[in-house]
Amino acid sequence: MKSLIKFRNVGLIATLFAVMGAGLGMADTITGSVYVFPYLSFGSYTSSSLTLVGYPLVSNVPSGDLSVIPSGSTVTTTVPTFTGLSDRRHLLDPAVGLETHVTDVVELLAAEELRDVVLVGHSYAGMVVSSVASRVPDRLSLAVYLDAFLPDDGEAAIDLLPEEVAHHYRDSVAGPGFGWLIPPRSLSVLGVSEESDLQWLQPRLTPHPWRSYTEPARLSPAGAEVPGAFIECVNWLRVFEPQAERAAARGWPVRTVETGHEAMVTAPAALTRILLDSADHTPTEVLR
Repeated sequence: MKSLIKFRNVGLIATLFAVMGAGLGMADTITGSVYVFPYLSFGSYTSSSLTLVGYPLVSNVPSGDLSVIPSGSTVTTTVPTFTGLSDRRHLLDPAVGLETHVTDVVELLAAEELRDVVLVGHSYAGMVVSSVASRVPDRLSLAVYLDAFLPDDGEAAIDLLPEEVAHHYRDSVAGPGFGWLIPPRSLSVLGVSEESDLQWLQPRLTPHPWRSYTEPARLSPAGAEVPGAFIECVNWLRVFEPQAERAAARGWPVRTVETGHEAMVTAPAALTRILLDSADHTPTEVLR
């Protein structure tokens, strides 16, 4: 089965990109054509794939080990981003919220005429994935939640955080966030410890719109028909463990990766394997 992989983003995303379609070491190339990565990203499979990274990273990642991409694949990069974040930070204002970001993705899918999309959302972007699945379920073949929110209808991201974490967010917004911004979180708390990663990421962090955490998801029954998968990062505070349990209760496959929250940075090869395996709907063991 010969195929083409096109990544719309950079470096690590390419690494992560084998991330979802064919397993590491497989002889065939990844089945796919178009892959788009807003904000930070990685991942792909089937005829198209879109990866969203939630918060608070950026639209590029340092180059990783490209050996994870099967031979014969072609990598093309571009950098679409959520409104108000990263290279679109100049568009950030108090009106930017969850619906803004959902519209970003829905319109991108339409403009690029993408179908059979594997939509991967990290962290906050799980809210976007669920909302996009409700809005255009016919364009998606799989929704993957990477250490991400998995809302029910009417729930906001802030509702899904543990109370002590939600309290910290509210205090940060009320103080240095001027009432409408979530300041970048500590990378060490999120599990990033390598000095080179810290030096690269820190100056590229951008604030996140508070409204995106308080605006409730408006979900339709149609979205529940889109197949889903969950990947939990287990070597940190495990803020998203209840979301993994929710996914399991829905009968979805739940994988784990032995790393902190920012798996794209700290465990790209392991994440690549799990994403590829998730898209292929085959069992996987915990990868390190």
